[in-house]
Amino acid sequence: MSETLNAQDLRLLIQRVFQPSAPDQGLAIIVDLPDDRLADNPDWARRRDMAANWYRELRGEMGALGLKRLTLLVPQCGRQQRRSAPNLRARRWPDGFWPCRRTYG
Repeated sequence: MSETLNAQDLRLLIQRVFQPSAPDQGLAIIVDLPDDRLADNPDWARRRDMAANWYRELRGEMGALGLKRLTLLVPQCGRQQRRSAPNLRARRWPDGFWPCRRTYG
């Protein structure tokens, strides 16, 4: 058994676990970055790679899932995190959450 889920595996997982319906038009994949308090490590790097892979794979399954939006979010993106990942764009949400959205392409 492969440790990597392909697009079809991910689509089936989402359909079976979340059972999306017509109002469910968006999906966010959330992944964290290391900061000054907790150093990066190989496990964390693998999780980031996995989240990025899920995002890329699911882009081709958006129609089958009825999605209009697919977003990869990095929560609590602080100044240090933006320096270590300059391709992330931050915007402030009303609740004080600072997501950074990553676009792959």
